[in-house]
Amino acid sequence: TFNSITYSVDSIKESCFDNCPLLISVNIPNSVKSIGRSAFNACHGLVTVNLPDSITTIKDNTFSWCKSLTSVNIPNTVTRIEMSAFYGDSSLASISLPSSLTYIGYAVFRDCVSLSSIIIPNSVTTMETSVFENCSNLSSISFSTSLDSIPDYTFRQCTNLTSITIPNTITYLGGWAFCNCTSLRTVVLPNTINSINFSTFYWC
Repeated sequence: TFNSITYSVDSIKESCFDNCPLLISVNIPNSVKSIGRSAFNACHGLVTVNLPDSITTIKDNTFSWCKSLTSVNIPNTVTRIEMSAFYGDSSLASISLPSSLTYIGYAVFRDCVSLSSIIIPNSVTTMETSVFENCSNLSSISFSTSLDSIPDYTFRQCTNLTSITIPNTITYLGGWAFCNCTSLRTVVLPNTINSINFSTFYWC
């Protein structure tokens, strides 16, 4: 609403609120069908986000470097979270991924140093590299049974991770996937694994 006139918004364009440090909360109406890349990038004061059911994709860097972000509501209509969408959100301790999700892009949760646990729903069939890299507080992981690999750098420098059980759908572990997980004591591998790449468990 502006000057007593209510407008219907159907999209939030690329970098629309980029680097708005005083923005605290965002409630996006159902009329919004798309949110552009980096729309809320580096909104350092942003604490809560509620996404509407009309959204199907969270695009590149949409909420990256939102260092105060603690709460994100992702509806069960989102199928894709793209590159670095939540990169560097250092206050994000937990997030619920919907059962509609099929794709997690490069470095989506990289440097989310407060994130303590994650459940990757079974709907996820593709996960790119470095998704949880340097999530130094991460201690609990539940894998999607629809994944057949753990890509390069996925859990690199997850220094609070003490044990990991790889599901029997996984056939390949990528390079540096668990590199520098310095607290890792127990690894349970299934007999379905046919390739472990170089430096997968380096510096463990």
